[in-house]
Amino acid sequence: MGIKDDINRILRDHEGYTGDGRGGVGDLPIGDRSTARKPISKRDLREVLGAVHDSVADPAAAAGQAAADAADAAERAELAAAGVEYPVSYAPQTLTAPQRAQARSNIGAADSATAVVDTRTITAGAGLTGGGNLTANRTIAADFATQAEALAGSAADKVMTPLRVMEAVPAALNAAGAAPVYACRAWVAFKGTSPVSILASGNVSSVTRTAAGVYRLNFVTAMQDANYAVSAAAGLASAGGRIVVAPNASRLVGSVVIETRLLGSTISPGDADYVGVAIFR
Repeated sequence: MGIKDDINRILRDHEGYTGDGRGGVGDLPIGDRSTARKPISKRDLREVLGAVHDSVADPAAAAGQAAADAADAAERAELAAAGVEYPVSYAPQTLTAPQRAQARSNIGAADSATAVVDTRTITAGAGLTGGGNLTANRTIAADFATQAEALAGSAADKVMTPLRVMEAVPAALNAAGAAPVYACRAWVAFKGTSPVSILASGNVSSVTRTAAGVYRLNFVTAMQDANYAVSAAAGLASAGGRIVVAPNASRLVGSVVIETRLLGSTISPGDADYVGVAIFR
């Protein structure tokens, strides 16, 4: 390789050179002091060398700057030794109780744990007692019903406890004494002649007549088991007629079958004009 090849290689290595390095004319941009791979002009080179020369040629200025830097470092060290952040610290500071009291006193503020910025009042609502403004400690308490109030069942602003509920429920059902109260789990009153129709009911979805005097009662919600008691009554519209009613053996958790019998010279299946049934469990 000769000198020409070396020059072409150097030119190709510079940013912005538009020649192909094999001859002809190419452009070579001139860089400034911020570029790393462009040739620098004579003028820029003179400015750079002049700035370096000025800093070296003025020892007094350099010495003054060094003294200022040393003084600044000494001040920082002194403040750091005294536990003072320099120049400004935004780190959280934990104050002692006396320091907090002094800080509040400096600005004329009350203790934040007891201060109320605006006037506030707690008002007891229905079923509550107490309250008041917050210039002092206040207590809110429930206003519980007495036994008499629970049994009367007329107060709308009293709190009921489980004990008062247990006392009030039997009274509401007109049940006196200590014997427990058991609710009817299903009931129905229906017309037993065809077509069968329900007059009123509770937890009974339908009544189906499967034969003369035979009715299947279907529950809306099934019983927990089939060990329930069936109470039934039936009647005839005609005077002098007699009828009996009883559940048969078909007793399921979801339904029960009852049968009505006409009483005459013989006992025979027959439809009743009215049938009432209640289920207890």
